[in-house]
Amino acid sequence: MAIHRIDSSSVARLLGNWTQRDLPLSTSLAGSLRKLIVGGWIAQGSFLPSQRELARTLGISRGTLNVAYHLLESEGYLVTQQGSGTRVRLGKTFHRIPSDGRLFSLGNSSKNTTDLSTGALPSSRIARKILSKGLGSHIEPYLLTDGYFPEGIPSLRESIARTLTDDGLPTAAENILVTTGAQQATNLVFSTFTSPGDRVLTENPTYRGSLEVFRRQGLRTDTVVNHTVTTERHLETKKLTQSAQALYVQTGINNPTGLSLSSHMRSQLAHRAGQTTMLIVEDVCSYDLTFDATPTQTLANLLPAHQVVMIGTLSKLFWGGLRVGWIRSSAERITQLTQMRKQIDISTSIHDQLYAVEFLRHVNPARKERADMLSLAFQTTTDMITGYFPQWTWITPAGGTGLWVDTGRDTAAFAARALQLNIKLAPGASFSPLGENSTYLRFPLWHEAEVLETAFRKLQTI
Repeated sequence: MAIHRIDSSSVARLLGNWTQRDLPLSTSLAGSLRKLIVGGWIAQGSFLPSQRELARTLGISRGTLNVAYHLLESEGYLVTQQGSGTRVRLGKTFHRIPSDGRLFSLGNSSKNTTDLSTGALPSSRIARKILSKGLGSHIEPYLLTDGYFPEGIPSLRESIARTLTDDGLPTAAENILVTTGAQQATNLVFSTFTSPGDRVLTENPTYRGSLEVFRRQGLRTDTVVNHTVTTERHLETKKLTQSAQALYVQTGINNPTGLSLSSHMRSQLAHRAGQTTMLIVEDVCSYDLTFDATPTQTLANLLPAHQVVMIGTLSKLFWGGLRVGWIRSSAERITQLTQMRKQIDISTSIHDQLYAVEFLRHVNPARKERADMLSLAFQTTTDMITGYFPQWTWITPAGGTGLWVDTGRDTAAFAARALQLNIKLAPGASFSPLGENSTYLRFPLWHEAEVLETAFRKLQTI
């Protein structure tokens, strides 16, 4: 079994608010770590962080952590190896749940926690209006079928193709596969076209959900675009070589930074990538979530159709509770992906797809609604940060649901202390394939000013 070392920021995220009022800190910590080990959140054989590193991140003394480690060691959950560190004993996990990033955060907060770790938006007004009307007679023709449409119902495939065509990317229905959300689409693409050990190039930082897919599928990651430099973003074209199996990028609106590649950098990236045989996976989930309601350009018009796979979603514009995503590529690749998809869930819910058809009839008003909401929220959030943390800095984004902030301090430790105040944050390292960006936080752009002010007042005490 390969040696795996889990870093302190990952342990802190998994622990959440681990302190218990009536128990000593060491006992509370041991109990919370025990649950993570038994539940498989920390894999068997994994080496835990050093006591010094984890104590600093959690804001406790090394003595407290030492007692917790020794307690778990006496119970047979941990073993210390001289010169190597402390690891989870083999055979002590019941199952493996390989997620400590974005997906772990979903649905994992208590009622008393202010969750500033996710940029997922509440439903739009347009979505609420359509959902309140119901489907009426639209569902009836489908009741006479078996209900299974692995590629997606024809009307939705046509609607997605028409939307992309109107955005300047000519697309036919045969080029579209409907999925149960964009996360499934990402899993499907990489499980179909890559193998464990393959090298995947990506941006730094990038979407946490994609990094979880890469880790779970045993892919090696490297970066080709750096969004964190404050002067000019850097494109490492020398890494675009035949040795990489795939390139995963968000050239429209990057999650988490909200930045968009310039036309020059997009063309440069397409030119270099087009000289290779690697698969280009372009995540366009946020490409139309701009502050001016105008969709950004993509790579798809600059490269051969067969080389590019686009992944999109309706969650951003309308609502994440509607589990509809899509993949655009050549008809041949869509056929390959459909055959693989049949092994997973056969097809997406007919109800969700029919609602999606109705949603896409209102795509431009939806873009305007989101643009107005996010522009106002950006101003509210930045004003609040300036007032409470004037030393924090950021680059003004082009859109997206979050603000990428450089705090100038260790955000893993900051987030761990924030959890003790019932505030959940998203440290920058969780968005990096290399574990970098340790001074950054990603703040969501949708909370009301009162919620933010209460949270920032607490955070100022750390």
